[in-house]
Amino acid sequence: MTAKSIIAIGFSMLGLTAQAQSLNTYGNTGLIDMPTAHGMPDGHVAFTYGTVGNAGRATVNFQISPRVEGSLRYSTIDGFGAGNTDRSDQQFDLKINLLDETTAPFALSLGFRDFLGSAVYSSEYLVATKEISPGLRITGGLGWGRLAGERAFGNPFGGTRSNPAGGAQQVNSANFFQGPDTGFFGGVEWQPQGSDWRLKAEYSPDTYMDEVASGQFNRSNGWNFGIERRLGHGLDGGIYWMGGQEVGFRLSFSADPRTPRVPPDLINGPPPFTARPATAKGGTNWVSNQALQDQLMTALAPAFEAEGLSLRAAKLEATSVEFHLANLHHDRAPKAVGRAARLLTTGMPPSVETFHITLIENELPTATVTVNRSDMERLVDTHEAVPESWQRFAIANAVPLEAPTWQAPGAGLSYTIGPKVPFSLFGGTFDFDVVLDAEATYRVSPEFSFHAEASQSLLGRLQDVTPATGPLPRVRSSFAAFQSDTPVLDRLTADYVSKLGENLYGRASVGYLERMFGGISGELLWKDVNAPLAYGLEINYAHQRDPGSLLGFNGYDTVTGHGSIYWDTGWNGIYAQLDAGRYLAGDWGATVTVSRRFENGWEVAGYVTDTNADTSASTSGSFDKGVRLTIPLGWTVPFPTRRKLTVPFSDLARDDGARLDVSNRLYPLVRDVDRNRLGDNWASFWQ
Repeated sequence: MTAKSIIAIGFSMLGLTAQAQSLNTYGNTGLIDMPTAHGMPDGHVAFTYGTVGNAGRATVNFQISPRVEGSLRYSTIDGFGAGNTDRSDQQFDLKINLLDETTAPFALSLGFRDFLGSAVYSSEYLVATKEISPGLRITGGLGWGRLAGERAFGNPFGGTRSNPAGGAQQVNSANFFQGPDTGFFGGVEWQPQGSDWRLKAEYSPDTYMDEVASGQFNRSNGWNFGIERRLGHGLDGGIYWMGGQEVGFRLSFSADPRTPRVPPDLINGPPPFTARPATAKGGTNWVSNQALQDQLMTALAPAFEAEGLSLRAAKLEATSVEFHLANLHHDRAPKAVGRAARLLTTGMPPSVETFHITLIENELPTATVTVNRSDMERLVDTHEAVPESWQRFAIANAVPLEAPTWQAPGAGLSYTIGPKVPFSLFGGTFDFDVVLDAEATYRVSPEFSFHAEASQSLLGRLQDVTPATGPLPRVRSSFAAFQSDTPVLDRLTADYVSKLGENLYGRASVGYLERMFGGISGELLWKDVNAPLAYGLEINYAHQRDPGSLLGFNGYDTVTGHGSIYWDTGWNGIYAQLDAGRYLAGDWGATVTVSRRFENGWEVAGYVTDTNADTSASTSGSFDKGVRLTIPLGWTVPFPTRRKLTVPFSDLARDDGARLDVSNRLYPLVRDVDRNRLGDNWASFWQ
């Protein structure tokens, strides 16, 4: 089997698909170096590595919304400026579509390249693209900053770019559309219909001034030419002739989070629905017959288990029942509720008219969906089933079940084994590892449990992560010391979680909280299932572990904690989170996280952290930033599962803005079972 075949099979398993628009060497939708006005289809994610002469660029690109494209890039330049110094840099890009070609004569976009970074690639542009015949597109635009290097005209906005290339990491808003000149760029792209090949040509006003000054980059004109090919399985690449003297390459992978690799419910369809006969008697004598109740529960518990649900407790009354269930496999909570309701139509006596179905997450009752049995019998298999059931079935905050008729044993052991893929995108390196992770939980009672986690590095590629510099305590820059070729104990904790009130959750953890720190962690969360906002408070005492011993500690300890606001915007799956407080190194500040979550569990999240730490000696800038991808495994396998693969792109060795990596924070446990999230996925109730 060839290397290309192995790569293709691997990315096929991840569900990567070919992008509708091509990408450039910066990892944005574009020509070769220049942007175009088009974007990727809404929600698409792309990974690109591009090289131009002495520069390498690794980019994560995400179509945040139909009109907004964002990119996070890590760049290395071997020789920069007259000092001929090697640079490692990170940038954020943003492109906003102003006009769409489907509703306007041409597409028009406004873009900001390296607007959050050290201004190495700082530029702004206004670009238009027109498809003049199938597969043939032309692009023209105006550029500022690096896109105004030659054949430019006087900038009508004037001004001076205040953050020079290679300056401090900052928001470069003072540079926007500033500088003495405005440049012109343009190009053409042709992909014959039905062909996997693509030809590109462009004129670029970027003179690569600082790269040329180092003597390691050559450029004689502004013309770039390229040939690209779509290789299948989401793989797309190109080779380019740049500036008349340099060669460039690009390799990209893309994925559509909303398109699974296998049909949903390939194996397990819903259980049969059983309507009550019109002649059914509604007698209630069964309520006082304990033997009959025991018989019902003995039959229902394994039936729930077969549907991916674990029965925790039940309360049976003459006309209503309440069941507390843990969703083991279904990626959409309404599907779990619907499967439970179907089983209850078969298992409950005719007198029972109301089903109260409560979903449990980590033994926390989260939301209760009340299903009217008569409504369900009337709506099943009708066209109006989805909208009308959503209007008629009530959703409320769940509370612990008092005086249950039946309750599962509290104690039990559970475990999981699966992969993790940590990336070091910043901190002077771009590398990754593949880790085999094993977790086990022994539950003493619904509220109290012991948790252990160990991992084994399979590649060992992150042991040489370059540490950060500066006066802060080495809370993360000692990262390499905690890496090992042998199994590592990541966590060993005793945990208490409880529903303290109708909207209030609590957690307490003690032990080895993560690979680098042990201590005590406490958290409170206020979350109403019918409200878009949630509020949290976390306080921790953390003591740094000794990397040279399995269970020992070193001399550094601290108190850290944050207040948090969580907001489900209700628009396009966008969530926002603000955490403000004291970090592990004693610095004070805040982290803003914005994520987009898809119905099937895919999530793309980006964050920025700024603190009062002195980072003047740091090469990574004054703020931390990163991206996190969460990919549900049920997206790629033909059976239901809630397992997910989380891929973080972050600086693993940065001391400022560092938080404890606590495994069971409360908001991620309960956020999937509120009104907005249930409404987004309600059609799955009937699946």
